[in-house]
Amino acid sequence: MAIGPGPVLAYARHVERVLGAARGFELRVAAEIVTAEERGAYPVSVLDGYDLVRQHALAAGATDEQIELAYRASRSQLGSGQAPVAVPRGIAALLEELRGRVRVALVTNAPATGLDGVLDALGLGGGFHEVHASAGKPAGLRELAAAWLAEGRVLSIGDIWVNDLEPVHALGGDTALVGSPPDGATPTFAGQNLPALYPDIRRWASSAPDHDLPSSHPATSNETEPTR
Repeated sequence: MAIGPGPVLAYARHVERVLGAARGFELRVAAEIVTAEERGAYPVSVLDGYDLVRQHALAAGATDEQIELAYRASRSQLGSGQAPVAVPRGIAALLEELRGRVRVALVTNAPATGLDGVLDALGLGGGFHEVHASAGKPAGLRELAAAWLAEGRVLSIGDIWVNDLEPVHALGGDTALVGSPPDGATPTFAGQNLPALYPDIRRWASSAPDHDLPSSHPATSNETEPTR
């Protein structure tokens, strides 16, 4: 849901700090993020920016404990000048529109700490009927989606096929991929960015059963969440 490299760069900055001697770590990660954005995709072996930082941190000799410490420190700065975030144009209006038609859920692997404050700062506070932090995707999303599909339709929206969409697709739900589909991915909809998917999302929601709070769920995912 949030976009921009700020949180990932903050993560890299704190990894550099816990490593001590690994000067230039943040700059190297930043350069690779720019390259990935220019190409429109990360290397096949990398899920996203957070995964890129983690892989480089492990290669530099960081322990799992050091990586977790760096990640937690970066999350405490989320939404600040040290880890700025933004949202796609028109997302607040879209959420308001969808909330009157379908149940809207935010499912993220990020912890709940500071999440409400960031959503409020981005103008998205109250934009979701459900917020599931520390969701443990992909397995956690599969569990949620199974319950939702027992009630109605599900459209899962996200930028990582294996974490955000494949669990729902495997259960027979619909999917909307932000970005280019990787090999083997078969999303219901795909667009280079989230605004490009708005027409498809609206059409999907418009066919929901007509009652006060439909059981159909567009399960939207945070675009800058960690895939740890």
